[in-house]
Amino acid sequence: MSKFSPGTSGALVRLALFSGFVLACTGPALADDGEQGRSQQQDTATLAGNRALERQMQLVASWLNDYTTRNQRWPMASNDVRWCTAQLVQLVPMNPYASVLSSVEQASFPGPASGMSLSPQAMNQMLPWDEDKAENAAINSGKIQWAQDIGVNKTNLRDYLKNPPDSWQANPGTITIVSNLHDMFLVWGADKDGRPLRDSLTGTPIYVVGNFTWLGDQSDD
Repeated sequence: MSKFSPGTSGALVRLALFSGFVLACTGPALADDGEQGRSQQQDTATLAGNRALERQMQLVASWLNDYTTRNQRWPMASNDVRWCTAQLVQLVPMNPYASVLSSVEQASFPGPASGMSLSPQAMNQMLPWDEDKAENAAINSGKIQWAQDIGVNKTNLRDYLKNPPDSWQANPGTITIVSNLHDMFLVWGADKDGRPLRDSLTGTPIYVVGNFTWLGDQSDD
């Protein structure tokens, strides 16, 4: 089992406990070459999507780390959340699983909008002339979600690594930011099955955790 220390303000930690793994063979022993080829292609695309999603999670967490360091607070006012969402969707606009998900699969998951990607070109076209329109498009894309959970703390992080809350479901490729609104945030990404991304070797969830320092109050504009 690996150790972790969320650390102080400005630190980011990638959490994933090592719990060991078992190799097992399930299903038919033999399959035709065509079926095997399609399965291998899909597996390869899914693994690539997993790696891309983890990178996006790290980018989002790093951006939030910079934001909270500069502002010494967590974005709570609605205008701040809208602005942050627009910035983050520009940062990670694409759905890593677009190539492996059918339209039926995309529509089967909870959460806003099955439109999983907002292209950089579309954002760039809107931002210079209509920032409100760009913010609305970013929010409606559903790529970035925000949640509050007072349980995000040092004590409960190990429980989240073992058993993510059942409510943590989203469209594949969605990135959810969970904060206790006090001093810690957690970023998780929804894999192809709509649940928190898991380490390919251990099968345990992957989160990026950061700390921030809170100074002063905010009022909703």
